[in-house]
Amino acid sequence: MRKLWYIVFLMGPFLLQAQYNCMDSKQAVQALSTPNINNNAKSDTFDILDYELFLDLYGIAQQEFKAEARIRVTPRIVNVSRLNLDLWKLQVDSVKFPGVSGTYSYNDSLLQIDFSNALNLGDTTSVWIYYSGYPQGDPLNWGGFHAAQGYYYNLGVGFGSNPHTYGRAWFPCYDNFVEKSTYSLNLLSKAPMRPLLSGDQITRNSQGDSILSSARLDKAIPTYLISFALANYQFLSDTVAGANGTLDILLAAKAADTSNLKASFVNLKPTLHAYEHYFGPYQWPRVGYAATTVGAMEHATSISYPINLINGNLNGEDIMAHELAHHWFGNLITCETADDMWINEGMAEFSSHLYTEQVYGRKEYLDIVRENAWNVLLNAASRDGNMHRSLYGMPHEFVYGYHVYQKGAMVGHNMRHYLGDSVFFNSLQQLFNDHAYGNLNSVEFRDEMIRISGNTDLQDFWQDWVFEAGYPQFSVEDWSYQDLTQRVDLSLKQRTYAAPNYFNQVPVDITFFKADGTHFTQRLIHSGKESQHSGILIPFKPIAVLASYSGSLLTATGRDHLHFDQAGSQTASYGGMTVSTENFVDTGSVVVMQHLVAAEKDSANPFDFRLGQKHYFTVQNLYFQQSTLKGELRFDGSTRGLDQDLLQNGNDSLVVLYRPKGAQQWNLYPHQQKQASSPNSRIGSIILNPLMSGDYVLANSDESLALEVISTENKNIRLFPNPVQDSLTLVSESGPIDWQIELITPAGRTRIQEKYEHLAELKIKMERFPAGNYILKVNGQEFKVVKI
Repeated sequence: MRKLWYIVFLMGPFLLQAQYNCMDSKQAVQALSTPNINNNAKSDTFDILDYELFLDLYGIAQQEFKAEARIRVTPRIVNVSRLNLDLWKLQVDSVKFPGVSGTYSYNDSLLQIDFSNALNLGDTTSVWIYYSGYPQGDPLNWGGFHAAQGYYYNLGVGFGSNPHTYGRAWFPCYDNFVEKSTYSLNLLSKAPMRPLLSGDQITRNSQGDSILSSARLDKAIPTYLISFALANYQFLSDTVAGANGTLDILLAAKAADTSNLKASFVNLKPTLHAYEHYFGPYQWPRVGYAATTVGAMEHATSISYPINLINGNLNGEDIMAHELAHHWFGNLITCETADDMWINEGMAEFSSHLYTEQVYGRKEYLDIVRENAWNVLLNAASRDGNMHRSLYGMPHEFVYGYHVYQKGAMVGHNMRHYLGDSVFFNSLQQLFNDHAYGNLNSVEFRDEMIRISGNTDLQDFWQDWVFEAGYPQFSVEDWSYQDLTQRVDLSLKQRTYAAPNYFNQVPVDITFFKADGTHFTQRLIHSGKESQHSGILIPFKPIAVLASYSGSLLTATGRDHLHFDQAGSQTASYGGMTVSTENFVDTGSVVVMQHLVAAEKDSANPFDFRLGQKHYFTVQNLYFQQSTLKGELRFDGSTRGLDQDLLQNGNDSLVVLYRPKGAQQWNLYPHQQKQASSPNSRIGSIILNPLMSGDYVLANSDESLALEVISTENKNIRLFPNPVQDSLTLVSESGPIDWQIELITPAGRTRIQEKYEHLAELKIKMERFPAGNYILKVNGQEFKVVKI
């Protein structure tokens, strides 16, 4: 029944001079099971020019797998006679040496081939390897060979494997990122099973129930990018007008799924057009996707795509776009080592955001990149070992983690901002042209972008965003406008989140808002902690000036712009509060920002509050002339909350501080009301009514302020509650004493001055006084009292 296959493939064993199976060399296998993550050294000895692979999957449903690899090689060094190939837990049946002689040995991991005569530069030879068994999945059950639900396919990356490249699961190879070769794939299957193969147009020859499918890929790729996928596929064929001419599209799914396949891939062509617009021509012979059961994988011209995303809607469209983007980032230019994986995955994830700008518009794109950046700020550390990490040099277990994908996408967006659209995209197009089918490491990527763009500030960008961990945050601390000259002077301040140093040469967007609703954005270069900028020409008198509003540069700030054209409430998802119209009269809007950095307290501030170290807030009321706003600021001292440092002992001393501008002192906000289930609750909210423009921070008084005991003449005094709303109680723990009381405002004005004789307890009514910070003198000793 498989006569056709036997003619072209099964020629029998040759030169069976040495042979090992999986039990023959346990110690060697154990040593080789975790090779160096950068498995590139093999490529220094031989260049593998081409693989011709023959796969007999006729009996794969019965776990029968037979294969032949014909590998053509040439030396990279003189006088070399040993070729070490990676092959994982398969049975080597024989090795043939056409035109030469040699021996081999195999230990379940390394296939060692020794040529009888040394080879020199310029020599070319081939080895034919016959092998069988059953291909392995990787330890995390993601990469490698899969067989389920009538699908049989390989995924070229093993998340739990070292190295991550996983071509060795199904053919002998140099399994790394830098060895790039051409391929011929030939696959024998039992009808009606037909494969999608990496390569150009697939030819099929049938004889009885045997189908021999063949394809050729003349574009050099590493082992992890070549693939087959076999199932009872129906193929949807189409074409698209590419930048370099007509391209074939081939989509493979089972018959019952083809309608959903068409619906879920309705934006495939627009996505390709978007990428060609941004990155230059698609350089591959075909666009191809095959439905599989697990995992999406960017195999060249034959992307594996999970069946659960082929559901008739567009919920998985970003994954479709991500995998297509790899045909530039990863397939056309490949990271040199796993240390550089952000070049592949981060830039492809950035691209999966970018296509929306062409397909859906700029607002959709900005919404996506803002959401991604916020998730990075809140979740990247906890997802990757409870640590904020640099993109380069990622530990093995996090190479395919949250930083590489999501922070990598954030960094791609920010690089676009640093360079500007024209220079950024033109530079990438030149980069793809200059290094097509090659490799780049992170340093080379930096140097090439500097060379092509001419922008040496990318040295700072790479150091800050790629080689170091963390994120910057920027705020306008103060500003003034000169009516006569129409110019603004402002001070800009940088704070950092999980970063070891201040970021340098950062192009920060400053947005100026006009009373009629229009706004204007100016880019300023900032380095270090503070910078001063004078004489900025603005064509109107601004009512507000904000940094990091535009979304062009993603920082440690999340922002919402809430528009009100009727009474109601809206939640600022990034800003961390709910805003409502207290009395709606006219339309307007409000910007709410949450900065994930510590709110600094000026050393000259006389009041002893402990400020939250994880975040503070900025509110800017825009365009409302008569309506007033109310805010509900949430606090969370739970395990994952940002306010743990303030709520270890409950919320009794928790308050909100306020300042109109960053350059001014923090003071108690006079219009606040706490909402919590009990004083011990660590989750709740504080009502701010009215909600005024300015900065807000959660804080509490020093613990000693609420519990402080004064000792005078061995008579102990205790006061509570503090902060206080109505009455402040003073208690003498040792019985009745004489009291001399003086309450002083922050401005130094005495509001109470009284004497009382022989009392154990004393109440001071505070409800008649405005909210603020007071000094209470008791028998010559001072207490700090907060009135809320």
